[in-house]
Parts: sequence; structure tokens; C-alpha cells
Amino acid sequence: NQFEHFEHSSNISDPEYVKEVTEWLNSTEASNVFGALENKLLEHVCLTRNITVDMLNNLATLSIDEQTRVNKSMQDTIYVYLAADNEQVKDYFIEILERNHSYHFPINIM
Repeated sequence: NQFEHFEHSSNISDPEYVKEVTEWLNSTEASNVFGALENKLLEHVCLTRNITVDMLNNLATLSIDEQTRVNKSMQDTIYVYLAADNEQVKDYFIEILERNHSYHFPINIM
């Protein structure tokens, strides 16, 4: 049972709990969950800034006007407020976002 130790309110320092969380973070399921969250976040950011993911990924191919508009939209900081039952899970997702998107726009994750 996933996160059984948390469900039974065990100590988060319990080696079995830590092992279970670590195993999940290294699983295909975790990769799929974080990938879906990351994609939704990026889609939302682009939608609210009136740009597309393709524009971010292909900036050099855009016209000067489009590059200027995208660059201007990327200057505003993105604030992501994460809630997690486990700090290790939260930190893992933060690392993914910072690694994959800090070059797109400044990200502050709390």
C-alpha cells in the first residue's frame, strides 16, 4: 500500500517510511505524476502569459517581435506554492521544475 506508513501516522524518520518514499520517487508512477504536473504548470504559465510552449522551446526561430514579447513575459517570476505530505516529495518536484524551467523564467517555489 503506497505510503502506508504515512497513513498510519508513523514517524517520518522511520527507515521503512523513508525507504518507501524513496522507492516511490524512483518509480515510473512518480515520473508520470510529476511529468503530468509539470506539463500542466507549463501550459498554465504559457496560457496566462499569452505564449505557447513551442515559442519557449524554439525562441531562436521566432521573429524579433515575437522574441521580444516572449522575453518580456519570461521576466515575471512564477510563484509555485506546493503542499506535500512529505518534504522529500516536495523537494523532488522542486528540483524537477528548477532543472527543467529556470532558463524559461524565474521560478520561486514555496
